[in-house]
Amino acid sequence: MAMTTFSWQHLYEAAILETNRGNLPRLIQTAHAAIDARLDQLCGANGDSTAERQAIADALAGLRILREEVGNGPKPPQQQVSE
Repeated sequence: MAMTTFSWQHLYEAAILETNRGNLPRLIQTAHAAIDARLDQLCGANGDSTAERQAIADALAGLRILREEVGNGPKPPQQQVSE
């Protein structure tokens, strides 16, 4: 059985496999934008896209982890100032 390759996948793989940390923020953003564009297309698509939707969920989780490791991820919660 042949493995399906999705249109956004090569950009995701480029980000995941990049070894130069300086290039990672740009590659992560590019991959995320391609995935977002594909999700927009899938919203109106008829047919079975279950496999691609699962691959997208996995890829977004991978990009989130990579972004956090690079330091461009979510900021830590701000501390409450007590009065």
